[in-house]
Amino acid sequence: MKYYFQLIGLAILFSCQQAPVAEQPSDTIISPMPATAATPVEQAAPVVLDSLAIGDTMYNVITIGKTEFDTVPEQEWRGDEELKIKTFAGRAERLGDSLAVKLDDGKRLFFVNRPPLSEDNPEGERIYEFLHYLPGLKSTMVISVGDEMFSYMLIHTGTGNVLETIGEPQFSPDMQRFICSNADLDAHFNPNGFELFRVKGNKIIKVQSALPEKWGPVIIKWRDARSFVAHIKELDAEMREHDRYVKLVPRY
Repeated sequence: MKYYFQLIGLAILFSCQQAPVAEQPSDTIISPMPATAATPVEQAAPVVLDSLAIGDTMYNVITIGKTEFDTVPEQEWRGDEELKIKTFAGRAERLGDSLAVKLDDGKRLFFVNRPPLSEDNPEGERIYEFLHYLPGLKSTMVISVGDEMFSYMLIHTGTGNVLETIGEPQFSPDMQRFICSNADLDAHFNPNGFELFRVKGNKIIKVQSALPEKWGPVIIKWRDARSFVAHIKELDAEMREHDRYVKLVPRY
């Protein structure tokens, strides 16, 4: 009998030491996660690009915020063509479906628009638009837009030579270099990459052309004479695009 009462005492003592169960409100629904279920975790986009060579300089690629990127002004060339032609009087003229660019010797170079794609026009639509005149380069800037494609052109008014670029030119502070870029990682209607040019006297020399596969530069802007900021797109393992804003800081 003594042994029986000892067992009862131990049972009472053990029950008093258990942690109280929290009381749930009556409208609370508890749905335990099945043991086999995995809670989805959003993964950060992988950093594809951490260094980049532009010209003869190697740059560290450092992520920044969009606000910092936006503080660097973009050189935007598109606008009201009629107003631009008036601003640079005598440099270009719109004649119906043609754009006439005047050269230094008085001759004119004609760029004729093409209608939309049809049986009679298998090459597809092409529209030419006057953008700007750059006296330091002795060049007239024109954009050519077609079916799922575009290109920027610099027409040297002294020679009549036409330079097509991959994207919108962004000039260095001294106007002696410019960089053009375009991101097209999906459709591939236009080249994906960037080009660097140098101005030497009356000549424009291509210094570099890069066509990466895992990332694309939407735009690269000169931050100062030696550094840049850029909006780039990067591909992850599933070939999904991720936007990233970066600054390019020279290593030396």
